[in-house]
Amino acid sequence: MRILVAGGTGAIGRPLIAELLAKGHALIALTRSPEKAQALVEQGIEPAIADVFDTDAIKAVARRAQPEVVRRGYRSRML
Repeated sequence: MRILVAGGTGAIGRPLIAELLAKGHALIALTRSPEKAQALVEQGIEPAIADVFDTDAIKAVARRAQPEVVRRGYRSRML
C-alpha cells in the first residue's frame, strides 16, 4: 500500500516508518529538512520536503503522492 507519513523524521514518524517498511508498504515521508530527506532516500522512502504549516505545500505533496491511506491527526492546544 502507498502511504504518506507526515512528520516522517520525527519521534513518532521514525518508528512508524520502520514498522510500515517491515510490512512492505511503499512510503512517502514528509520532512522539513533536505538533510533528513536524504536519510529517507537511503531507506528506500520517497521524501517530500515541506513545512506542515504551509497549507499549499501540503496539498501539493498529497496530490503528488497520491497515497492510498490518509490519516489526519489532531493535537490539542496548550492554553
